[in-house]
This record gives sequence, C-alpha cells and structure tokens, in this order.
Amino acid sequence: MHAFVTGAAPRGWTATRSGWAGRRVADDGGGRRRRRAPQSAAGGLRCQHTASDAVPRNGEDPASGAPGTPKKTRRPVAAVGEGAGGTAAAAAADAADAAAADTNGEMEAPEYYEDTYSLTANAEEEEAEMILQRQAKVARELALLAVAKRQSARSSQLPVGADDGGPALVPRTLAAEEELEAEKRELDVRSGGVKARGKKAPITLIRCDGFICERESVDDGNITFRGAATEQVMLVWNSRPRRVLILTKKGPDLLPSLMEAARHLVTVEGMAVMVEPAVHAAVADEAGVALETFASPATLHEVVDLVVCLGGDGLILHVSTLFRGPVPPVLSFNLGSLGFLTPFDFKDFERNMGNVFRGQCLLSLRMRLTCSVLRAGVVVKEFDVLNEVVVDRGASPYLSNLDCFCDGKLITTVQADGIIMSTPTGSTAYSMSAGGSMVHPSVPAILFTPICPHSLSFRPIVFPDAARLRIDVAADSRSTAWASFDGKYRQQLRRGDGLMVQMSMFPVPTVNAEDDTSDWFASLDRAFNFNSRAKQKGL
Repeated sequence: MHAFVTGAAPRGWTATRSGWAGRRVADDGGGRRRRRAPQSAAGGLRCQHTASDAVPRNGEDPASGAPGTPKKTRRPVAAVGEGAGGTAAAAAADAADAAAADTNGEMEAPEYYEDTYSLTANAEEEEAEMILQRQAKVARELALLAVAKRQSARSSQLPVGADDGGPALVPRTLAAEEELEAEKRELDVRSGGVKARGKKAPITLIRCDGFICERESVDDGNITFRGAATEQVMLVWNSRPRRVLILTKKGPDLLPSLMEAARHLVTVEGMAVMVEPAVHAAVADEAGVALETFASPATLHEVVDLVVCLGGDGLILHVSTLFRGPVPPVLSFNLGSLGFLTPFDFKDFERNMGNVFRGQCLLSLRMRLTCSVLRAGVVVKEFDVLNEVVVDRGASPYLSNLDCFCDGKLITTVQADGIIMSTPTGSTAYSMSAGGSMVHPSVPAILFTPICPHSLSFRPIVFPDAARLRIDVAADSRSTAWASFDGKYRQQLRRGDGLMVQMSMFPVPTVNAEDDTSDWFASLDRAFNFNSRAKQKGL
C-alpha cells in the first residue's frame, strides 16, 4: 500500500526539514533499538525498512553492484502491552539493525521506496496513553509507600513488644519503593520518545476587557495571543465621505488657512464643510465657499465623517470636548506651538487629504477616560478627558488626604499635593513632569502618578485599561480637594466626595503620518529633543 504520514515523529524517529534524517541506531530506553525514519521532501515521515532492504530503486545491490530485486520486507508494529521487546519478528529486525550498525551507530541512507507500508498513529497514541496511566499509578503507589514509611517511623518509637506491625513493614516498604522507582525511571525514559498527540485537555478562555466578555475554545490547550497588543488600525471608507468639520485656533490669524482648506475640500473634493459658529460668523462675508455650522455639538458625530484640525495640541483636546460620544477620524496639521499630536505639515494639505479620502492611512485609537464626580454615591457631573484628570489640594496649605481604590478595593491613602490619572496620550504631559513614565499611545493602560507625595516609597503606578479607579476625599481631611479635566472645568470635591475614573468606550482616532511608533518618536524628537546629547567618541 502507498502510505504517507505527516506530523510528529513516532518514538525513536526524527523528522527533519531536509527530507532524510539518517538511520541512527538508538536505544529507546526499553531495550529496543530503532533507526530514524526517512522523511519525504514535503516534511512527512516515510516508513523504515530493515538493513537487508537497503536496495536502491533501480534494483542494484549497493554491496555487490549486481542487479537485484527491491525487497519489501515489512516490519510488524509491536502490539501494545507486549512489553519492551515487542514481537519476535520485531526482535529479529532489531537484531538485524544492531548487526548492520557501524561502531558510531550510523549506517548509509537508502533510496526512497514507492511501495511502503502504513504507519498508523493509533498504536503510538495507545502506547502513550498506557504509559501515562502507568506513570499515574506508580506515582500513587509511591505516595502510599511514603505514608507507610512515616507511620512505620512513628511506630518504631513505641516500646519494644508493642504489636502494631510497624517495624516489620520497613524492609517490605524499602524493597517495594526500589522496584517502583526503577519502573518510574523506565517509564520516564519511554515517555520521552513517545508523543501523545492531542492528549492535552481542551480548555475555554473567557476574555474580558472590563466591558465585553468573549468565550474562546482552545482545543489543543495552548494559550496564545490572538494578535499583537496594539490599538493601531487601518482606515477604509466603505463609501466616499460627505462632510468635513474644520477646527482652528481662536483668533483671526489662521482664518486664511481655514478658507484655503475649505475651498479645496468644496471645489476639488466635493465635500460639505462645517465650521464652529464663531468661525462661521467671522467668515460669513467670504465669497465662493458655502460653509455650514451647528447649534449644538450633541449630534455632530451623526453627520461629520472627518475632523480637520488647524492648530496645536490644545485643538485635539477641544475635539475630545466637542464629541462626548463617538469621535470621527481626526487629521491634525501643525499650526500651533508644540505640535506633539499634530504630525502633518499644512504645506502638504492637498496630498494628505487625498490619501485620507482614498483610505491610505493608519489610525491610532487614543484612549479617553470617563470621569464621574460622586456626591453621596450619586453621579453629579461627568467629563471625558484625552490627557489626564488631576485631583489636587488647590489653594489649601494642607496636604491632600485621598483614599485610592482600584476595582472597589482600597489600595492606599495618598498624602500629597495631588494625584494625576492619565492616558498613554497624556503620559507626555503633566504626568511626565511629575515623574511618570512616557507610555506608547498603543499601550492599554491608565497611569497613576502622585504629585509631590510625602513619602519615600510612593512611586508612579501603571494600571490596566480595564481598572476602575476611585479617589475619595477622606472625611477627616483637613481641607477639600479640587479636580480638573484636561486642564479645564475645575470642580471642588468636598469631604466625602469621590471621583470615579475608568476607560471610555469611545476613543479619539487620530490619523498617523506613518505609523504610531514612528509618529510618537518623531514627536519626542521634535518637541522634547528626546535623548539628544553629544555622541561619545570611540577609544
């Protein structure tokens, strides 16, 4: 029969990528000597023949050079339960192997045979199962003997003549233990060569992110990541976008740039352009461009396909304020001062807009925090922040006395000027100034950074994004505290008030110039001269 077996090599055989693994005679620990099986070029195992079968396909005897007939002697598979020696035929074949082996245990590799016998995985799996069961039984018996030895040791302390059968048990226990240890060593050696394929217990993982739980079946029992832990996605428009919202810094300085961008979007790209009410009033007399505006930002996410920002980082924070719910993709052009979150140059406005409309760009899904002010356990106000929320002592001369909870569990009481809870995006803002780490924008985390803590051991902490943090102003605090959200909307927290902070379901998707990592380090270099120093000379 023509047979071809793929997968892991059976006991005593080795599969290689090159096709032929050689025919090394090796002891499998049970007294049987096996050769490695030849392998096909496709990586599957082919059956092995005895040394007397090593005749090439063309019928030429390798020893004499005379033509001959290819032999097809089949080696029977040892039945499970026949012990280490197997059948008599297998023993004879093993003897032939040993006689044909050279002093180094090597012999010449034969040609492949087309007519081979079938290697079944059932026998190997049954043998592996038998070994596992026997190993478990031996382990149980050794454990029982250990208990018996302890009982015997205690009974040996009794007065002479006490009839409990303990002292007489010692020789029998030691002899049985030696036999079981020897069997255990033999089974360990045998289990090293036999692969029990598919014998791991299947498991189920419940993946929870704090909001949604997914059930995942793992049939092979191998727990793996389903993908890279990244929040960068590719933008693909299922239909052409229709409406663009253009935001700009306050004041008249950037109005010419805004009108230039609006004309291009209306006349070339065929978009409807929307601006804020104050800007709409300022450019109402401009001819040739019809601009839209809005009365309330509550429904902006329902009509705006793309947001274009002409300004600096503060304008990105303004986008987060306008869109409390879902946020459209944000394309930011650096016309501000720092420009950490604005990777695009306005000189390339038309080309960059064309790339975005064609879907040739990547988005970073920047996490936001939902912050709820609690009074008597009731939410009285709620804010969304893109950078950070800060709880501090305000104008009080006393330290803030703040109880900090994570997922309902008290973790510490902070005595400091305050606490910063920031997103990865905000890690390069106030948190960095207070000694917190700079965190890549795609890392799902919440940073917990103290402000001037009156302690030598309180260091910044990084929580997972699913953590629910709560800050309570202690009832015995010397003063009240104050909270600010992205540097705005300052709120007083009275004694007994709290602030709940958790990840928002709605990120701010910002368009990357290249990718999230390249843009982030380019911003560090441009804004902070990251790790810039004179290069050390060589020796």
